[in-house]
Amino acid sequence: MNQLTFNGESRQYLQVLKGSNRPSWAPREIEWIDIPGRAGSLVSKVKTKVKVYNIPVLINGNSISHLQQLKEDLADWLLHEEPKELIFDDEPDRVMYAIVEGSFDPEEIVNYGKGVITFIIPDSYKYGPERIGTISNDAGYIDYNGTAETKPTFSFDVLAPITHLDIVGDNGYMRIGDPYTVEETPFEPETIILNDNMSTLTGWGPASSVDGGIVAGQMSVLNSNDFIASDYGNGSAWHGPSVKKSLPQQLQDFKVECYFRQAAYVNPKDTGRVELYLLDINNNVIAKLAMADAWKNMPKNRAEVRLGDTSNNNYMINTSGETDTWWNNFQGVVRLERIGTKFFAYVANITRDSASKHFRIWHTGFDDLDKKFQGKVAQVQLHLGCYGTDSAPSQAFQRIKVSKVNQPASKEVPYIALQGDKIDIDFKKSEILINGEERKDLKDFGASFFTFKKGRNNLFILPEGKVSTNLTWREAFK
Repeated sequence: MNQLTFNGESRQYLQVLKGSNRPSWAPREIEWIDIPGRAGSLVSKVKTKVKVYNIPVLINGNSISHLQQLKEDLADWLLHEEPKELIFDDEPDRVMYAIVEGSFDPEEIVNYGKGVITFIIPDSYKYGPERIGTISNDAGYIDYNGTAETKPTFSFDVLAPITHLDIVGDNGYMRIGDPYTVEETPFEPETIILNDNMSTLTGWGPASSVDGGIVAGQMSVLNSNDFIASDYGNGSAWHGPSVKKSLPQQLQDFKVECYFRQAAYVNPKDTGRVELYLLDINNNVIAKLAMADAWKNMPKNRAEVRLGDTSNNNYMINTSGETDTWWNNFQGVVRLERIGTKFFAYVANITRDSASKHFRIWHTGFDDLDKKFQGKVAQVQLHLGCYGTDSAPSQAFQRIKVSKVNQPASKEVPYIALQGDKIDIDFKKSEILINGEERKDLKDFGASFFTFKKGRNNLFILPEGKVSTNLTWREAFK
């Protein structure tokens, strides 16, 4: 029985019949230029259109009613908003990315249904298995056997600080950052002042106050990598434990990153909040970074980045995101940066895998022209809370990072990545990530997400000896 696999799944009740319309290549349209006085025409432009597969199929049910149930399952399986992998059993080493178009109106005979499913392949190509390669000593080559050009994905582990990264190929180059001349020197744009992975409460002392509630209960360490509330105490409003730590120096230009999780989705009756306060030397609140589920009988996380205290403030972020449930299963980062009078706020979920990719992102800026929020940061305070007699969701601090932002002197070029950082550049998606965060702003103006062509493709990685390089690609076929 001939079958097909779509989006990683197949169905035993679906049989691909003979007579499938699977063209050898996508249709092409050619635009011509006629030149007066010259015979014939010149090719102006060749356009490859989408490839269309009309696949006759047979659905085999146990009865007419069972057949109707299979049609519902078929719709659930095949109908998506974006292309998915399509593989035919008679061509198992080729995959296409297809989306279903039109309707499916099978001719029904007792417990059988016979009809045609139309798959559209937008990029018109077939792809072979994923290939994996490495570049040793910053130079190498890839022998590419596809009949159509393809775009690779590069992954770099940074071995030493770099101000730029170049990928130079036969068909173009990619550069992020800036190289420096013999007359220039690199510098660190940030100096880490605090990088706490929440393994111990040593160095953290008790705090005395929080917004809209009281300090109560007990902060504890879970599995040597999370600060949790082992006891929230009691209170009629917000209540829970709070601890604070002094920084080694007071900061004017700073970046603060708060990594935490808050699973506001298990019990709709839960209420909870995760808060980080930035304090000056006199315990005045300079800013607050938070995520809170404050709704009765409804799971809804709201992110908050506030400058100032409860009476004199500016809310840079105060939203649940694009929907009420956008950040409900949150594990990510809330960030605040100040450079001069300019503030930058950022919220992102982070994938729970080795890629640590940022998603569901929200960011904004604010210029403190009146200089209302210019106090120096001297302390950080952490608070976990719940409301009244409500239970709290699973929530924990996972990492707190505070950095001093350095301003470059003349003839200084900033590092874009340090030892231990990870850089991923996906040429197919036109995506540049550093430690999972989109950094296309670092792309050189003339750089391009170039392709591999059939035959040998030479590659050079610069600067030498500063990164280890892995790459993946799929051979494409017309």
